[in-house]
Amino acid sequence: MLDNIILRIRGKIKFSVDKHIKQRIIDNNELVRLIYQTGSNPPFEIFYIEEGESTVSYLDNKTTEYFTIDNK
Repeated sequence: MLDNIILRIRGKIKFSVDKHIKQRIIDNNELVRLIYQTGSNPPFEIFYIEEGESTVSYLDNKTTEYFTIDNK
């Protein structure tokens, strides 16, 4: 189990209306499926980080990790 971790993400997001991706999320996530039932449910919106950066900081003094996100 990972405890005492801080995850920071910042960047540019894009919303997607791709019904195939939305349905895959519904099919693979029980909680989302219970709430939205189907990928074509209009209130169910998805987004992804198009470009950005993230850091993972450990409160037990491990070295902070840095990541670049590029989904263009």
